Amino acid sequence: MQNFFLFLLIFIAELHCFSQKSVEIFENKYILLRDPRIEIVTTNYSNADSILKYHKFELGIRIPIDIQNRVDQFLFQEGLYATELNPFLEWDLDIELHYIHLKSGLKKHVDAFYYREYFENEETDDWDPIETPYPFRARIAPSEIGVWSAFMLVKVKNQPVFKSDSFEFNVVESENPGYVKVHSNNRNLVRGNELIFPIG
Repeated sequence: MQNFFLFLLIFIAELHCFSQKSVEIFENKYILLRDPRIEIVTTNYSNADSILKYHKFELGIRIPIDIQNRVDQFLFQEGLYATELNPFLEWDLDIELHYIHLKSGLKKHVDAFYYREYFENEETDDWDPIETPYPFRARIAPSEIGVWSAFMLVKVKNQPVFKSDSFEFNVVESENPGYVKVHSNNRNLVRGNELIFPIG
């Protein structure tokens, strides 16, 4: 009988913990690429036809499950497995997004990063993780309007192990004047076509 009550207590505790889990909800999500091993989605746009120039364009990435399992070994069972991969060290795991602007040929290379969001649990006075199907993210602020093509390359221990098919998105004009750059006179800063004079 004592074993039954112990089982019941553990079951209730696990049920409570499960009910406290939060799952990331994407109001704006568009699937850019899906195959049996991976998925790449937008996290802040509901389509890929009107990405704003110079605005943040974030991708959520689900990597191959065999690689994700090795990342989980490091995150949740560190030191137990020789096959673990540290997602914070690019010489362990490097996830690259390669972009090309089809009209100009401009190329960009962006490294993805491991991502975990948290929420404040008022019952436990602690921070609990928000579960997500896309634990890696990549961000770019595209600088040219028109169609871009991209693919993902995954490297483990500096060796390429996976290359995705290509996907495309279209960038449209926005009111954002763009990046701050050094003026051609090498004395001032410029954003768009205007000189800026930072104070502070």
